[in-house]
Amino acid sequence: MSKTTQAAAKRTAKPKVEKTSTAKPKAKAVPKAAAKSKPAAKAKAGSTAGRKRVTFEIDAKPGSEVAVAGSFSNWKPDAYKLEDKSGEGHFTRAVLLPKGRHEYKFVINGEWSVDPNCGDWAPNEHGTLNSIISVG
Repeated sequence: MSKTTQAAAKRTAKPKVEKTSTAKPKAKAVPKAAAKSKPAAKAKAGSTAGRKRVTFEIDAKPGSEVAVAGSFSNWKPDAYKLEDKSGEGHFTRAVLLPKGRHEYKFVINGEWSVDPNCGDWAPNEHGTLNSIISVG
């Protein structure tokens, strides 16, 4: 493998999983009588609690339309579009995913593709493979 190919392979390694902040804001002191009468706070829809930031990345021809679809997006092919910020064909996108096992594929110019840098794959109902990422 040439140095250029090795460098490209390193750039497009498995999706990176980053932990999001779980720090809680400081609560104001509340008199005991008031605290007892207040209902418990509930997590807001779309909360980042229990989720981790995963960066998906893949190399494709500059100018391509690239997205990632998976079990986390109900397999919608345009839910998470990747960007080529450098203009050199290196597409990336950070996505907050819940903990657990997720299957996914890249959609490059309408063509579904496994992540070539992910060695963990599972067969799907279409007779092809899906890439797998475990978020813990």
